[in-house]
Amino acid sequence: MLGALLLLAGCGGTTTAEVDPDVNAVSESPSAEVTDDAFMASLAELAGTEWTGLDDTYNDRITFIFGADGSLSYRNSAGTFAEPGDTWTVVDDVLTFQASYGGPFGVGSHTGTYDASTGQLTVEYTTTTNRASTIVLSQVN
Repeated sequence: MLGALLLLAGCGGTTTAEVDPDVNAVSESPSAEVTDDAFMASLAELAGTEWTGLDDTYNDRITFIFGADGSLSYRNSAGTFAEPGDTWTVVDDVLTFQASYGGPFGVGSHTGTYDASTGQLTVEYTTTTNRASTIVLSQVN
């Protein structure tokens, strides 16, 4: 049997062990290159995903979490928020959702479209306090 000798140094002296070179063979790691296959095919796959982007109007990063049950929550610099009335739906490849921002921001009504070639979700919104913005989101998971 062909093998390699491994010398282990310890407090009690030197130990010799025979190692089979095929036992610990390492396979090549998969490529880290991102391809179009890494993106969702359509908004039909949105359930259970998180999307993040910079809201330029407020200079704040926001992450939307689209629950598998149709619930919506979000994170920003102020914390994580989830209100029972915040939900999302997809009809004819158009995403609509409501997010309760509270305080001077009110409730936002959002409409989004997804570009499978770039993996980006573009969301436009207006709030009950007459604020409006467009956010380009990228998938987190």
